[in-house]
Formats: sequence, structure tokens, C-alpha cells
Amino acid sequence: MTTTADSLRLRALADRVAGALVAATAPRAVLLAGSAGEGTADRLSDLDLMVYYERLPDPAAFRAVLAGLGAEQVAPIGPETQEFFADSYLLDGVEVQTGGTAVAEVERALDRVLSATDPGEPRTKVVMGLLHGRPLHGPDLVARWRGRAAYPDALAVAMVARHLRVFPLWQVREQLAARDAVLFEVQSLLDGAFQVLGALSGLNRVYFTTFQFKRMRQHVSVFRSAPPRLAERLESLFQPDRARAAEELRSLVEETVALVEAAMPEVDTSAVRRSLPR
Repeated sequence: MTTTADSLRLRALADRVAGALVAATAPRAVLLAGSAGEGTADRLSDLDLMVYYERLPDPAAFRAVLAGLGAEQVAPIGPETQEFFADSYLLDGVEVQTGGTAVAEVERALDRVLSATDPGEPRTKVVMGLLHGRPLHGPDLVARWRGRAAYPDALAVAMVARHLRVFPLWQVREQLAARDAVLFEVQSLLDGAFQVLGALSGLNRVYFTTFQFKRMRQHVSVFRSAPPRLAERLESLFQPDRARAAEELRSLVEETVALVEAAMPEVDTSAVRRSLPR
């Protein structure tokens, strides 16, 4: 994949910020995550800079480094704890999201995700960032985390089993159409689309979370096992004809179940099978 010009622009800015933070706060590692790290950024992309510490510095000292670069602090990102703080800044016209994370917190997130305790939850975003980000400092630590993050079989099975729970909209759509339930229908279609994506991600051992999910085509392009024309069919669920959309969702679920049964016979598909026509 060709690195975009906007990615190169953002990477130069990230190098500047990382260099100042390394000199002033001595982190263990710095990782450029998101689209700039992957090389797919566009003119609207922001900068996601993850800074890892054995022990977090004083947040005020961290913020002073950003202020020294000319960054304007805009808003906090999440609650500040002893192991995490982050803020949104504006620097050279670019939104920069950065802060400090304790190494121990990353280790715990990896433990929970890899043990299938939290399959598909926002913690999975941490692992995805580690795998696809660009190390700017401390590459050995990032490499160690990446080595741990190889997709385990237990997580794959847990992801598939969890996401093969799709509300059978195709069974009740006619009744809903007469009950002014447009919002519920659309919600069911969206939930169903994410469930199909989650099951197929587990089947293909690709990390997935609905949290801030973007770039669907890039995500599904690496699937080895998937229904044909997956991305286009998922998008077609949100057409005006909701009866046709419900039928398309049923087809996607049925095809996904067949793929799971062929590759993962240990997954119990009986419940979702009962919702499908025989």
C-alpha cells in the first residue's frame, strides 16, 4: 500500500512531538497509531500518538512540552488515572490526541484480550494500535508486545461464538413495518452488520471492535474466508427498502454460519441456525 502524502505530513509532525517528549519525559516507547501510522491518512485525519511510561510523568510536565511546541490544549480524553491520561490538542492546524499510558496497563489490556475475557471490546483497540502503528521510540518494547499479540485460537472461538447472536429481523420485519418501528429496524440492521463482521473477524483471526470502527473495506480485504462481495452487501443493508435489507442480512448470516461450521465445528451454531429458514 502506498503511503499517502498526508501521512508523510502527519508523520513529520509526530516526529517533532515525539522528539520533544522523549527528551523531556523519558518514555519507554512512542507509537504513532491510527491512519498516519498505517500510511492511509487524508487531509482530515488527526494524529494519535501513544506514549508509554514505566511510571507516568506529572501530566502538567507532559502538557508543558506540548505547549512549548505551540500546541493548544483543547479537551481531555477520558478520565485521568494513575496509569493513563490523554488530551486533545491543536498543533499546526492538526488535532493531536496524545497522553501517557503505563506499560503495566498495556500488559493488562493484552492479558484480557488474549485470554478472550473481553473479545471485541474497546481494549481490542489497544492491540490493533500496537499491531498497525509506527514505532517512533522504543521499538524493542513495541516488538515484544506485537509478539504477544499473535491471535490465539481461544480468542478466535470466543469472538465467533459471541457474534453469532443476531436478532432475526427477517422473521419479524413485516410486523415491525406496521408498527412505526423504523429506528428499531435500522438499529437491528446495524447491530446485525457488526455481528457478522465480528464473527468473520474471529474466523479470520483479525482483531475487531465496533469502537470507532472505520475503513471497513480495508478491514475485510484481508479475510480469507467470507461471503462474496461482503463490504458492498453490508452497506446495502442501509438502503431505503428495509424488507430487502432484512433478507440480505439473513443471507449474510446464513453464509457466515456455513463458513463457521466448516472451519470451527467446536462453535455451537444451533441457536442461530434455528432462526434461519430450513
